Amino acid sequence: MPGYAPKVKDDPRLQREIETQAREAACLTLSEFDLIFRNWLLETYHTRIHSETNAAPQTRWLDSGMIPVLPENEDQLDLLLLQPRRRRMVHQEGITFLGKWYMHALLAGHVRDAVIIRYDPLNLAEIRVYEAEQEERFICQAQCVERGGQVVSLQEIVAERTKRRKEVGRVLRKRKQVVARYASPEQLAVRALETANALSPLEVERKPLERQEEDGVASCEMMTVSSEQPKIRWYDDE
Repeated sequence: MPGYAPKVKDDPRLQREIETQAREAACLTLSEFDLIFRNWLLETYHTRIHSETNAAPQTRWLDSGMIPVLPENEDQLDLLLLQPRRRRMVHQEGITFLGKWYMHALLAGHVRDAVIIRYDPLNLAEIRVYEAEQEERFICQAQCVERGGQVVSLQEIVAERTKRRKEVGRVLRKRKQVVARYASPEQLAVRALETANALSPLEVERKPLERQEEDGVASCEMMTVSSEQPKIRWYDDE
C-alpha cells in the first residue's frame, strides 16, 4: 500500500529515507484508513466463508449460543477498550502527556495529586482522568487545545480552586470539632466511668490485692539486697 514503511534493522539512515519516501507516497490519512478497515472487517471478513471452519465467523458466533458478559454502562466499557492506565501528576498547568498539556476545570482541585489517565490512540485531543486512590473514580475528561480540544477559561479554573479550598476547609473544621469533643474533660470522665463499670466486682477487689502483692515483693527484694551488702566497719581500710 502506498505510504507503508517497513522496518530496517541496524541502518537508521536507510530507515529515515524509507519513511520520507512513504510520507511522500501516502494517499490515505489515518482516519480514512480506519474507515476502510472497519468496513472490510464488518462487511467482508465476518460474512465470508472461512477456509478451515467452512463457515462465516459471524454465523459461527451466532450459532455458538454464547452470551457475552456486557459492561453495565459506557464508563466500564471505556475502561475495557481504552489504553492501559498510566499514572500522572496534576500540575498547575494541568497534566502533561506525550509532550502536550491537558486541562480541565475540575483538575484545579487536584493539583499535586496522583491520578490515572486512559486515552484513545485515535483521539489524542482528550484523555479520561481517574482518581488513583479510590478504585479509579472518574474525575473528568481533560482536553488538549493543541490537539483540537476545547479551551478552558481562567474563570472556570479560579472558581473550581475556590470551591476546592472551601471544601477542604469545611472538612478540616469538622475534624477539629470531633477531636475537641473526644478530648474534652467530660468525655474523658465518661470513658473512665465506662471502663470502671465494665470491670467485674471480683476484678475490682483483685486490683488492690495485686498492688499489695507487688509492693510486698518489691519490699522483700529491697531487704534481700540490703542484707547481702557487706557491712563496713569504721576501722576497715577504704
